[in-house]
Amino acid sequence: MIDLIQQEGAPPRGDGDPARTLCVMGLAAKIASRTLAVLTTRQKDAALAAIADALETHAGLILASNALDIAEGRARGLSEAMLDRL
Repeated sequence: MIDLIQQEGAPPRGDGDPARTLCVMGLAAKIASRTLAVLTTRQKDAALAAIADALETHAGLILASNALDIAEGRARGLSEAMLDRL
């Protein structure tokens, strides 16, 4: 499954199978936790700042993607409670 994890900061993805995707994401989180465990506070702060910057930079794309997810969820009949989780 490691071969399914994308490099260079891209979010981990499976092959379209939701269960496989979640397994890949879990594995990526486990790998990341081991890396983060040995970082200094300064390095962790820098990583968090970089994440915040990336979120701000890509906010428009993130919100547009979320709007598509919500529209698709509504089209498939998801409840409002499930849509709130998107």
